[in-house]
Amino acid sequence: MTEADGVFHLDSALDPGRRDAALRKREVARAFGEAAGDYDRYAVLQRRVAGDLAQKITSQEGLQEGGSSYLEIGCGTGFLGEALQEGLAGVPCLFTDISPPMLEKCRDRLEGSLGSAGFAVMDGEAPGLTEKYDLIAASLVFQWFADLPGAIARLAGLLAPGGRLVFAMLGAGSLEEWRVACRDHGMEPGVPSFPSARELDSLWPGGGTGRVEKARILRRHVSARNFLHELKDIGARVPVPDHVPQAPGGMRTLLQEIDGKNGEGENGDGFSVTYHVLYGFFTREGEAS
Repeated sequence: MTEADGVFHLDSALDPGRRDAALRKREVARAFGEAAGDYDRYAVLQRRVAGDLAQKITSQEGLQEGGSSYLEIGCGTGFLGEALQEGLAGVPCLFTDISPPMLEKCRDRLEGSLGSAGFAVMDGEAPGLTEKYDLIAASLVFQWFADLPGAIARLAGLLAPGGRLVFAMLGAGSLEEWRVACRDHGMEPGVPSFPSARELDSLWPGGGTGRVEKARILRRHVSARNFLHELKDIGARVPVPDHVPQAPGGMRTLLQEIDGKNGEGENGDGFSVTYHVLYGFFTREGEAS
């Protein structure tokens, strides 16, 4: 039996909902894996948010060499780890991602500068770890989770007393310009629904306290076509479940109409997209060691 066969039979034994979720996870992992080689070139928003998240983390207590441990969920090619590099020196770190090619890019970026770093392929929704961590962080990962409340609870359960779960994710209203453009042309955009700040703030588990901050980032593209290409080039191309793809001709017409109306390049308005980023902070009860 091949590994692929083993995965197939495992999925077949699941109920339809769990099987669909497992298949979607594999699609997401494959999409990001295929984009790993050029990810750094196109992931402008992801790099910025990782930098902003790192500033929020280091402006708090930070990490103490020899007395702290760090777990990163969905490390990608290592933007967040690189931004935290100075504070992570000498700290035992575990970087994880569901995509092996992404994880290898992260290893290439960080392994030489962080002597206490480990790297593991892992599903952030089902970490399967027993060790407790002083800081668990994730940048623009949680919006891909099928069970956000469960994932937050499971990760919070991996915190040591006084430990912190800190993450950035997309919130309600993100990509609204693209949603409106699609629906104005009778198309469904295939973009997931994201939680509002209030909804996210209601998901904190017991045993600690949480809060949410939010930020608005406007990303300008030279054209709607450029916007779609960027999503594909970073691997963010897996639509919501049950999405029916638009015929190529219909999508081509939509892009032509948007770009014809707005104008392309330096002399036109291009196509701007708004991202509402939510920053979540949860602290486990107890005193940090």
